[in-house]
Amino acid sequence: MWEQLFEPRFYETFALVWGAIFIFSVIFTILKKRSSAFISGLASSKSWLFLAPVIFLFCAMKWPYPLIFLCIISIYGAKNFFQMTGMYHRSNFVWACYILIVFAGYCVYTDMIEFYNLTPVMMLFLACMIPLMRNSYKHMVQYIALTLVNFCFIWALLHLGWIMKMHDGVYIFLYIILLTEFFDSLYLAISRYSKRVKLVSNITPKRSLEGFVLAGLVTLVLGWGMRHLLPVRTELYWGLLSFTCILFGSTGDTVLSVVRRDLGIKVTDSFILGRGDFFSRLDRFVFVAPFAYYVLHFLEEWA
Repeated sequence: MWEQLFEPRFYETFALVWGAIFIFSVIFTILKKRSSAFISGLASSKSWLFLAPVIFLFCAMKWPYPLIFLCIISIYGAKNFFQMTGMYHRSNFVWACYILIVFAGYCVYTDMIEFYNLTPVMMLFLACMIPLMRNSYKHMVQYIALTLVNFCFIWALLHLGWIMKMHDGVYIFLYIILLTEFFDSLYLAISRYSKRVKLVSNITPKRSLEGFVLAGLVTLVLGWGMRHLLPVRTELYWGLLSFTCILFGSTGDTVLSVVRRDLGIKVTDSFILGRGDFFSRLDRFVFVAPFAYYVLHFLEEWA
């Protein structure tokens, strides 16, 4: 059942990641006495001390348990989105979304890529049929739109399942998760102290051009240092994957900020301490996952 657990590459990677998080926790503990700005970083790093072993544990399990874990996370993320947007009481839309998420996961398991790519259209059809079945039109355009946005976010995220099915897919998955999480966290940290050029100030004033550039450069170095996780260690392979994590690692959060600001939503859940609600942990992978999948597909065809 535990296919990866006793591979040296797997537990060495876990030891490095958990050790780095522990060191950051110690640093934040020392620095929080000097500035309250480090309190959220300390809370987040403490949460990751617990979360990182859970992620690695499920990645070590035999297929399809990692996919099942990903589907459960996806359903919980969809639930969080419905709660956040005030739609959780619209059970027809909620259950239609849940059912299609499970079906999309089944498509990944059975290699039905054609049906998987059709699931957004299926979601559109079901969402449009619900007002007809309920014989109601009030607020239905908003419900349909938010349901589609929710499902498309999750559908994009589930491309991580396709990545895990590739050769050494679990290690590629970990590579993408670690790089994206590192980039976005560092991006926000640097932007907090350097805000001269704001990229989308009306949407999210907490992100700056300087933060993007500096975090991107450091993430490239980390991508090079972690290339041992990849099945191919060439500059083209790790370089394209690293650039994908950098270019799209913050896009999901920025797009979700559009939804939050337009609907007047404030973050109230704190599933991961110090860093927003549960969906905030998933949004950074919404665009990274599909683009990374097709980059990997291109690299396989190129080889």
